[in-house]
Amino acid sequence: MALLIQLMLSGFWVSAGFTECVNLDQVDLDMGCNFIYAPVCGCDGHTYENDCVAYYYGGVTSWSDGPCGKPSECVDLSLINPDAACFDLYDPVCGCDGVTYSNDCYAVNYGGVTTYTPGECGAQPSDCLDLAQVDFGLCDMAMGVALINGVCTFVSGCGWEVDGVDYSPWFFAELTQCQLLCEETMPSECLDLGGIEFGPCDMYLGVGFIDGVCWHASGCGWEVDGVDYSPYFFTDIDQCQLLCEKSNEAPVCLNLEGIDFGDCDMFLGYALVGLSCTGVSGCGWEVSGVNYELNFYDDYESCLEGCGEAVCIDLTVIDLNFPCSNEEPVVCGCDEQTYANACQAAHWFGVLNYQVGPCEMKVDETTLIQVNVWPNPAGEHLVIANLPLGGEFMIYDLSGRMLHHERVTYETTVVSLQELKPGMYVVWMVINDHKTLKRFVRR
Repeated sequence: MALLIQLMLSGFWVSAGFTECVNLDQVDLDMGCNFIYAPVCGCDGHTYENDCVAYYYGGVTSWSDGPCGKPSECVDLSLINPDAACFDLYDPVCGCDGVTYSNDCYAVNYGGVTTYTPGECGAQPSDCLDLAQVDFGLCDMAMGVALINGVCTFVSGCGWEVDGVDYSPWFFAELTQCQLLCEETMPSECLDLGGIEFGPCDMYLGVGFIDGVCWHASGCGWEVDGVDYSPYFFTDIDQCQLLCEKSNEAPVCLNLEGIDFGDCDMFLGYALVGLSCTGVSGCGWEVSGVNYELNFYDDYESCLEGCGEAVCIDLTVIDLNFPCSNEEPVVCGCDEQTYANACQAAHWFGVLNYQVGPCEMKVDETTLIQVNVWPNPAGEHLVIANLPLGGEFMIYDLSGRMLHHERVTYETTVVSLQELKPGMYVVWMVINDHKTLKRFVRR
C-alpha cells in the first residue's frame, strides 16, 4: 500500500486510459505481487521493485532490467505532465527513445522526450516535405539539400532540430537525389530527342537526351509539330545521366571467370562465367577499382542472347534424370571436353554445340600428365587421379564460389561431394604455374 500511495503522489497515473507507455486497463491492485527486490526500469523512467509491480501496479507496458539511471539527453522526466490535455489525434511521432507516440503532445508530456521526428519509428518518409516555413537559424552550417518552395535547394542553418522536431530525414546529401524524389518537374522517363528539330534560335531549352548522350540544347521552343517535349528536358546533366544514360547502355558481354565479387548475398545479375551464363552474387559490382556492373544482365535469357557464341553451356537444359545410355559415338563438345555421346553432352552437361568424334588430345607441356576426374556425372564421391605431388586443386560452383581447396599429397585423391547440391562444378588444378580445368556434374 505504501508503494501505491507513492505512485499516486508521484503523479504517475494519467487521466487517459492508455498511452504508449502506460495502460491503466492492466492495473490490478488485488494482484499479490511479492516485493522481492529485482528492480526494473519502466518505459516511464520510474524504477519498480520487480516486473510484477511494474505491470500490475504501475501499468507500464515495457521495461528493462535494472533500476533507472540518470535522465539521458533524450528523456527529461521534468517534462512529464500527466495532467496535460492532449488530444486523441493520431499524428504519430518517433521519440528519440525509439518509441512511437500518438502525437507530439503525448511524446513530451507522457514520454518526456526532448526530440522526435514526424512519423512512426522505423518508417521512412514516403514523400517529400517542403521545409520552406521552417526557420533553421542564421548560422552557416551546411545541412544538405532540401525541398524549399518546390525546389531542391542547398540549405544552411544552425541544425536540423527546430522546436523539438528533427528534420534531418528530409535532407539529402546530393542535389540529384532530392530532385529525383521531390521535384515534380523532374521527367519520369527518357526520350531520345535525336532527329527532332527545335529550330535555329538561341533560347536555352535545358539538358536533353540526344542520340544517346545527355547534352545542353538550344532552340526556338519545346513544342515541335504540336508535340510538347518540355517534360523530357532536365535542369542539369547529372539529372539526365542518372535517369537516361545508364538505363540506355546495353550490357557488354565479358567473361567474369576468376573475378571474386565477395562472399555477400547481394544478387548482382546474370553474367558469362566460364562457358555459361549464370546468376552471380557478391558484395558489389566494383572489384579492385573496376566496375563490372555493365557486364551483368537482368535475366538469364538476356545473357544468353547478349553473349551469343561465347556461351557453350546452357544450365537450364540440364536434366540429370534424362535416360541417356553409354552407347557410342562419342562427341567433342564446344568446351573441348569429350563426352560419351550427344545425349549426355546435351542433357547431362548442357553443352549447346558438339562434333562427332573425340576431342583432340592435348598434352600438358608443363607436366606431361593427363589428370583424370571420374566418375562424371558423380555421386557422393569424386576421384581425381594422376595429380602431381606438390600441386593443389580447388572446386568451384558456377558462380565462382570456392567450395573445396586441397594440396596434393597423393597421386589419387577421393573428394566427398555429400555437401554439394546436384549441378555442375569446376575443378581447377594448379601445377607449378600451370592451370588445368575440368568440369563435372554432381547427380
